[in-house]
Amino acid sequence: MKTHALQKALLALALTAPAIAHADDAPFPELRLTLRGGMNVVEDESWQAVGDGRLMGGGELGFDAILGDRLFVGASYGGRSMSGETYGLVDSTLGGSTLRGGAGWRWRPASMVQVYGRAGLGCWWWSLDYDPRSTGDTLSAEAVRPGFYAGVGVDLWFMGPGDAPVTTRADRFAFGANLEITYDRFLPAEFKHDGRSLGTIDPSGPGFLFGGVVQF
Repeated sequence: MKTHALQKALLALALTAPAIAHADDAPFPELRLTLRGGMNVVEDESWQAVGDGRLMGGGELGFDAILGDRLFVGASYGGRSMSGETYGLVDSTLGGSTLRGGAGWRWRPASMVQVYGRAGLGCWWWSLDYDPRSTGDTLSAEAVRPGFYAGVGVDLWFMGPGDAPVTTRADRFAFGANLEITYDRFLPAEFKHDGRSLGTIDPSGPGFLFGGVVQF
């Protein structure tokens, strides 16, 4: 009798163990990390007050949580800068950093390719420095502005994730290269030093980001 009861207990444990292991082996949500650098093109002519051209260099560290098969939400920290000569007499630098969040949608047309679109809002901290060569007295000013961003991108997996539905950690691990075409729209930033305006600059414009991506 005791042997029969022990057999029943072992059978029940064997039936429930796979389900427990399955749940523990692939906790959700799926996560995605990106580290990228790139360039942006300033559309407004106000770039002439700072740079030698319209291009701003920058980078971004991004973190996404994937909800289900398609939707994801994310946050990122990034920055960009440009520098040059103003009137050939002043060394000038415009720099900014941001924290932003948003949501997006992804699709995998092939096992080694993932495409997506995303959009969101962020807060930008801008700084402007003018360093006249004749006096050496730097004029500095700061401004905080909100910004909207949108992007469409593609992940090219060197080692791709398994096909949905994902059931194990090994199924969802992937790493590869990422390319994203972006567009940022800002409210123009007016910079003031000791109550005197140094100018208003609008760094809005299209750009791109390129780098690495890990999904797990």
